[in-house]
Amino acid sequence: MQGKVTAGEATEAELARVTDLIRRMDEDWRRIVTYDVLQRYPRKCEDDEFFELLIDYTNRATFNLQDKSNRAEKTVRNRLLNQLKDLKKRDRYIDSMPAIIEIENKLNDMEERENADKVVNYLKSEVLNGEKITPHFLSLAKTLNNDSLEKIKKDDGSPFGNKKEREAHIVNFYKNLYSLPNRMPADFTNCVSEFLGPEISGHPVVTGSKLDENEKI
Repeated sequence: MQGKVTAGEATEAELARVTDLIRRMDEDWRRIVTYDVLQRYPRKCEDDEFFELLIDYTNRATFNLQDKSNRAEKTVRNRLLNQLKDLKKRDRYIDSMPAIIEIENKLNDMEERENADKVVNYLKSEVLNGEKITPHFLSLAKTLNNDSLEKIKKDDGSPFGNKKEREAHIVNFYKNLYSLPNRMPADFTNCVSEFLGPEISGHPVVTGSKLDENEKI
């Protein structure tokens, strides 16, 4: 039904049905047990296993919904194309011109919507693929990594007493790694100019590359 709604072919009854399903879905979601309540029950699996399955099932459900919607919209498109062909095959189809124009407008809308989705996905891929993958990183990605966290040791090389201790060490390591340095200034005004120096900052290439206020906005 969502595919037919997207294609602009849903009846009033189907539109009402979709609205009702969305309302019921919101009501069902509000009846779901809260996270705080779930935390009171004993766990039957590890956190990583739970979230791995959660992601897997969510992906499957999402792809399934998208596939059904796309197939429904494709069915509508094929039906409209067949109707258009039948109308244009007639010897005197001038009487069918209003129906032909209506069908062509629907097909144009569907084509524009599909192209708009492709543009959005293209822009997303540009952002995601903005940095080229180096051959070294690619070889690492293709290599099956069987390393275990148990290989991580304390700073003195001794093993950790338990899993929680090792996890705390990993968290602190990355926390310190990505923390702001103590010498970082509080005010960054003119920091680029000071870094480049007066000679480079005053060069026409640099001054001509600066944005004016409208460009900044």
